[in-house]
Amino acid sequence: GMLLNIESIYYDYDQHYITYQAEPILDSLAKIMLLNPTLEIEINSHADSRGTEWYNEELSLERAKSAIDYLKTRGVKSSRISIRYHGESKLINPCGNGINCDEDSHSLNRRTEFRVVSF
Repeated sequence: GMLLNIESIYYDYDQHYITYQAEPILDSLAKIMLLNPTLEIEINSHADSRGTEWYNEELSLERAKSAIDYLKTRGVKSSRISIRYHGESKLINPCGNGINCDEDSHSLNRRTEFRVVSF
C-alpha cells in the first residue's frame, strides 16, 4: 500500500491566496498526483471564527478554489479533485465565536486539508 501524509496549508487572515509557505506542499502533492494518475483527492477548506458564518463559508470556498487552481497550473486535472468548504464549522481548537484567542490559535483554523478518496 501507499502511505500519504499530505500536510495542510494555511492562509493569512481574511485571505484566500496561496502563500509562499504553501507552494512547496502543493508542488509535492501535484508531483505525487502526476506520478499516480488514478489518485483522486478531496480538498477540505476552513476559516477561523472571525467574520459572519456566511462570509467564512464563502472564504473557505475561495480557498479551496485557490488550491485547485494552483494544482491545475502544475498539470493536475481538476476532475481528480473534489472540494468541501466548511467555513468556521470545523474548528480544531476552542477559538469559536466570543472566545478570546491569540492570532496563532486563530491561524490554525485557516487551513486546507487534503484527503485521498481513491487510488
